[in-house]
Amino acid sequence: MDFLRDNGQDHGCYSNRFVRSIDLDGNELDESYNLGHWRSLDLLERWAESHPTHLRIFVTFFRVVTGLEKLRLYHEVSVSDGRDQTFEYINCHPATGMLRDARVPVAG
Repeated sequence: MDFLRDNGQDHGCYSNRFVRSIDLDGNELDESYNLGHWRSLDLLERWAESHPTHLRIFVTFFRVVTGLEKLRLYHEVSVSDGRDQTFEYINCHPATGMLRDARVPVAG
């Protein structure tokens, strides 16, 4: 997660965060996930299939998972047309979220 957070731009990842779920009282639940935004599904797939960081995690996961009694995993992917996306950041650092890779439209 940290690799993509810090170096994702070179691979097509706009933003990547590790997130922990909480209950209504703010207590952490035993549930976490990754929230990432990519330039394209193709770039995400290419990175996952070939990048040494992800391959090490993938291989280690399959070694460890055989000893687990209960494990629930899922992937949720949303693909949106660029014309249908609007992101608004107010008073944020220029490298927050997808601002790092934002392109200002050329007036024409």
